[in-house]
Amino acid sequence: MTRQLRLCVTAPDYDTALRFYRDVLGLTESGSYTSPAGDRVTILDAGTATLELAEPGYAAYIDEVEVGRRVAGPVRVAFEVDDCRAVTDRLAAAGAEIIAPPTGTPWESLNSRLSGPAGLQLTVFAELAPRGGAPVEVIGPDRLTDADPTPGMHRQQAIGVPGLWAGLVHTEPGATSGWHHHGDHETSLYVVSGAMRLEFGPGGGSVVDAGPGDFIHVPAHTVHRESNPTGQRATAVIARAGAGVPTVNVDGPAG
Repeated sequence: MTRQLRLCVTAPDYDTALRFYRDVLGLTESGSYTSPAGDRVTILDAGTATLELAEPGYAAYIDEVEVGRRVAGPVRVAFEVDDCRAVTDRLAAAGAEIIAPPTGTPWESLNSRLSGPAGLQLTVFAELAPRGGAPVEVIGPDRLTDADPTPGMHRQQAIGVPGLWAGLVHTEPGATSGWHHHGDHETSLYVVSGAMRLEFGPGGGSVVDAGPGDFIHVPAHTVHRESNPTGQRATAVIARAGAGVPTVNVDGPAG
């Protein structure tokens, strides 16, 4: 009978890795040993251990859901936590690189992806409460995370749960974004400040302009790009309804 699953990692950045996984992530130290040559090993208790085996196609599907592209190697380490957003922010402040911010998944969980010490790619996830049981949450401006990059614009995610993506987009004066679409998502933008010009349609020949107080509807799979023809930074509130990758960058619209 198997009694324990232990993941053994060689960490050239041992001290950094130990502080990160023990002191920041909060794993409990259950043992520490030193070799005759003075080299160290520490065993950290991460709670229940499971072994997830995935076919290559399903592993690619997980990456697509969590990140939007294939990024993981053959081994990825996942930690279940109570608050995905708070833990992600804490790990990032301790030096982890956020590959993808907290995002809702088809598995009814909120998942983020990070690159951590010891060369590990990490998934931090929290199971979502059953319908009707989740608390109301306020996401302040200090908790917005950079997300879904497209050249020429800066998006910040506030909410990423199954069926809904919400956040902000900023476009600097005179800037023009790259061409993109939003997959299966229907997108609403509310212009808060500045002005937004959207080009779309065959060859990008159709144009609409919007200013403060205007709503814009971008249908699913509509290839478009945004620009700011004014001297003031433009900011809009985004809400997307749908599933899958929220932004797909492309070369341009069909002719």
